[in-house]
Amino acid sequence: MNYIIGLTTFIFFGSIFSMQKDTGWNPLTYTTKFLAESLLELKSEEKTKQFLVKVPVSYANMRENVAVEPHHFSRNFFERFSQQHVRLLKEIIKVHGWPNFDEQSAFGAWYIAQQATEDPEFQEQALLHLDEILKNPTECEKIYLRTQFAYLYDLVRINNGKEQFYGTACDEHGFIKPIEGYLPHKGGCTEILEPINERRAQMGLS
Repeated sequence: MNYIIGLTTFIFFGSIFSMQKDTGWNPLTYTTKFLAESLLELKSEEKTKQFLVKVPVSYANMRENVAVEPHHFSRNFFERFSQQHVRLLKEIIKVHGWPNFDEQSAFGAWYIAQQATEDPEFQEQALLHLDEILKNPTECEKIYLRTQFAYLYDLVRINNGKEQFYGTACDEHGFIKPIEGYLPHKGGCTEILEPINERRAQMGLS
């Protein structure tokens, strides 16, 4: 039931973010008032897919709201938003496993994990899920999941004080963070060192 209520809550988020600028409503304050009428429907794979597909837009809307009207939000509001998505994804995994229903669903799940900087342990768990699927992927899964794996793998390595492996992570100034086996590189993220092109290509990275 917690999974169902949580999923309903976050589907509702998308509908009220657009009202934020006009009303000044705080989404996290009002969610309990707007639960969907048919909670049982949210157990379905289709409803879960619909939620995951909307995840990137929900995060973008939240960032916009925080940036445009910071006086309506506490300083840790986005972190709380991310934490609740992580809790929801954990519940989804309990019911469906890693929600690799299709490319868009998988991207939504990966996006939540990639943004979960406040929960590095969950990021490692998500990486293990991707690694398990990639041991025997379909041709379609191989195309999109390996790229998601590369980004999350680099992030997990950095979280653990190691150098990244695929060159996917940049610092706040747009410079590539240190890459395992290569001297520090001061170019932008699009100026990848030639020696790692092969390892990047293996993961579908240009």
